[in-house]
Amino acid sequence: MKVITILIIELLHLITTLTNNLIFASASTINNKCVWNNDETIPPPSNRDETTFNSWFDCINQLRKDARGKYNDFNEKYAYDDPKLNWIKSNFVQPQMMAHERYFYNGNYTPSKYMEDVLKRYGGIDSVLLWPTYPNIGADDRNQFEMIRSMPGGVKGLREVVNEFHKFGVKVLLPYNPWDKGTLQPSDYPNNYTKQQIDANELAKLISEIDADGFNGDTMAGVAKIYFDTGKSFGLSLAIQPEGDVSYYNGNLTWVSKFLFPPRDILCLTT
Repeated sequence: MKVITILIIELLHLITTLTNNLIFASASTINNKCVWNNDETIPPPSNRDETTFNSWFDCINQLRKDARGKYNDFNEKYAYDDPKLNWIKSNFVQPQMMAHERYFYNGNYTPSKYMEDVLKRYGGIDSVLLWPTYPNIGADDRNQFEMIRSMPGGVKGLREVVNEFHKFGVKVLLPYNPWDKGTLQPSDYPNNYTKQQIDANELAKLISEIDADGFNGDTMAGVAKIYFDTGKSFGLSLAIQPEGDVSYYNGNLTWVSKFLFPPRDILCLTT
């Protein structure tokens, strides 16, 4: 039954992605001024003509202006203005690393070997998203937090791994899978606690235990302020990275995956 559920979720994901790609393609055809391309990036000017470049640069500046305006409108300063989060402003390169990555684990944790590889291949990284949950989750009754704690070496081993990455100046994020509902959920909470409250607490507790720096909100278009506030109650200044939407809304990092809620109101390229 769990396998069927996962397949259905993947199918819906694929349909949604294809649908949004079609929407973007049609928008690009109709609007010849400013478009967001299908790679979720801002393409360069189409040629070296000065007029073309100036139009392109005007759109870049408009994008920045719009983003800063919404940053103020949504009152999300709490997620940016903490001095302990200054590092997010220069966090440009972050691989999503599966926990079974052979450069990272081969009977023992080898973060230095992993760092040596990424330094050789593309000059290093600013942070790493350590991913031990999906697609393994659901193979047994362990929830996402138990799966992370049950990695080789347990919490102590993971804390040592995080400390090793920190020595390289690399921050560490964990995954948060809000759709994790079919596993054995934490039970030591009052009956009136919502899943969101429980998850926020479990996530902050785990991040605190291993000295990580934040989390990626898998499939999430935005992350509610309760996650940031719960982190604060544990003495944490969390980097919060929703998969979708844009970085000035309910999070201070993002993937901007357009299959969730793409920023269609933002002009980003003149052709």
